[in-house]
Amino acid sequence: MTENKLSFEGAIREGWRLTKSRFGLWLSFALVYAALVVFNGISRRFIDAAAVSFLVALVIQVAQMYIGFNALALSLRLVDGQTGGFEDFFRPRTSFGWYLLATILFS
Repeated sequence: MTENKLSFEGAIREGWRLTKSRFGLWLSFALVYAALVVFNGISRRFIDAAAVSFLVALVIQVAQMYIGFNALALSLRLVDGQTGGFEDFFRPRTSFGWYLLATILFS
């Protein structure tokens, strides 16, 4: 059995290569994520009811986690040489529930 060793520099170089090759995809991810952050800020400013504001913020937080989780899954697929696109940021994954639970427990 051969052991694959990847240096820190090699990992950064490969990550940057993959990022540049799919720059539009990652830019679209950043824009969707930023839109959720902006919407969260706007909703907090205009919703007076504390309970409603909390629920809206919670839904937005879960949406951010969902998109981030899918971005991580897509990143791993791209590193493995597979393909993916913008729709993968919103693809249902059964493992998200476990990720959400683990994040809550960790927090």
